[in-house]
Amino acid sequence: MKSIIFHKKQIRTLLLAFTLASLLLLYPTNNIMHRAEASVLGILLSKATISMPNVLQATSYNVYFKEVSSKTFNHASRNISITDKKHKIYFLKKNVQYKYKISAVDASGKEFWWSPVRLMINIQRM
Repeated sequence: MKSIIFHKKQIRTLLLAFTLASLLLLYPTNNIMHRAEASVLGILLSKATISMPNVLQATSYNVYFKEVSSKTFNHASRNISITDKKHKIYFLKKNVQYKYKISAVDASGKEFWWSPVRLMINIQRM
């Protein structure tokens, strides 16, 4: 018979899953469900806040981001208001480094200015 070996991190994750499942069975309300989802997301995902530029003649901004190991910017937040001084990016993988760049969009919808590529440095738990 084969033995199953669990690591501490796996045991914690299993215990959390069983605890959340038990709570949902005992108290199936939207409030408990929302808190359970938030707890699970906090364990698996992160968020980051980036500062937005102030570019003359911009009508909106786009933020493109990617995992450092990726060759292409395959994620984007678009149509960010020019009045926003900060922009939050959610649902980042935990313990993964990301890079981003910002483009300014003019009244015709053309991207006419690009920031340098930067490393996201203030990634936080969701």
